[in-house]
Parts: sequence; structure tokens; C-alpha cells
Amino acid sequence: MSRSEEATERDGRFRGRGADRGFVTAEAAVVLPTLVLFTMALIWTLLAVSAQIQCVDAARAGAR
Repeated sequence: MSRSEEATERDGRFRGRGADRGFVTAEAAVVLPTLVLFTMALIWTLLAVSAQIQCVDAARAGAR
């Protein structure tokens, strides 16, 4: 083991990296479904607004 590796292991930074493994995967597993749900809700809202506008236009055309 080189001196820098010994110093790093002594400081605890070397061991700390192993403890953090998997956090990116866990965060991605939470964030990606949340983003998908947000995107689907946004699309659903846009479709609902579009349908509302079409209904209002059809009602105006029918009233004429």
C-alpha cells in the first residue's frame, strides 16, 4: 500500500466511498417514476384543457 493510500484509509475517506455506493441508483429509482408521473399529469392536463376548448367551440357553433 502506498503512503497516499494509507493516509486516505486513515482519514476515513477511502472507507466512506464504499458506504455511499448505491445511493445514485436508489435516488434514480425514486426520481424517475416521479418525473414520469409529473409528465403524465402534465400531458393529461393539456388534453383536458384541449377538450374543454373544443367543447366550448362546439357549443358556440351549435348556438349560432
